[in-house]
Amino acid sequence: MKHCGYTRESKGSHLCFSFAFHFWNRLYGCLRLACGWILWHVRSVDDGMFRRHVCEALLVCYVLQALAVMRAQFTDRHYFVNWIAIVFLLTVSFCYGSFRFGKGGHLIKIYELPTAGTLQ
Repeated sequence: MKHCGYTRESKGSHLCFSFAFHFWNRLYGCLRLACGWILWHVRSVDDGMFRRHVCEALLVCYVLQALAVMRAQFTDRHYFVNWIAIVFLLTVSFCYGSFRFGKGGHLIKIYELPTAGTLQ
C-alpha cells in the first residue's frame, strides 16, 4: 500500500492523492479566476496602450506556462495530457500575439484627443 498522505482503493488499484498538489492546483485556479475577473472588467477600458500591455503580458504568461509544461513533459514522466496543454497554451499565446502584433502592431487602436501638438 502506497503511503502518500491519503490512499483510496478503487477497483483493486490504489490511487494516490497528494495534498500539496491539490493545494497548489487550487491556488492556481484562484489566480486564473482573478485574471479572468480583471480581464472581464478591462474590456470596457478605452485606452489602447493599456490594452496592448495587457495583451503582451498575457502572451508572455501563456508562453512561460507552455515552456513549464514542455519542461515537465521532456524531463519527467510523459503524459498525453501534457501535449494537450502544450498545444492549448501555445494556441492561446499565438492568439494574443497575433492580436497584439497583427497589422504591424496597430490592430489595437489608440485614440487620442487632439492637442496643440497634434493639430500643427
